[in-house]
Amino acid sequence: MQGREFDNDVNEIIGRMVEEFTAVRDRGTAGGCCPVRPRPGASLSSIEELEKLLRDCRVVFLNLYSPMCPYCELFQPIFTRVGSKYLGAAAFVKIDVWRFPEVAWSLGISSTPATVVFVDGRPVDALVGYVPPHVFEHFVLRILRRSRCLAEEEAA
Repeated sequence: MQGREFDNDVNEIIGRMVEEFTAVRDRGTAGGCCPVRPRPGASLSSIEELEKLLRDCRVVFLNLYSPMCPYCELFQPIFTRVGSKYLGAAAFVKIDVWRFPEVAWSLGISSTPATVVFVDGRPVDALVGYVPPHVFEHFVLRILRRSRCLAEEEAA
């Protein structure tokens, strides 16, 4: 019975997370999509931090990583560099899947590194695996243009 109780507890937690992720939020556009401006590549230390960021920022790039993953280590400087370039247009943060496996599980992520993009609190796209800088930047630009969080002159 303990296994079934644990499953029910996990399902309840995930249900609350899904409700938070899918809640529609009223946020500004270009220039004000992420007024809190977390340090690009910062590691989140709690689920509450993630939930707050999803409420405060229109676009969030969440990198799911494992401390034992060599490709995650290779991708981190790319994620941080691109995130620094688009600071204010979106948040670029990471979360350790060993500390918070429920995040990866709720998003259907089974490989690292993986970058999940949230727009208005909802997961809208994902990029799984190591990618070179130009591929990741193209991915970021496509999302930012689509979500209107990038001024036209920045998008060129």
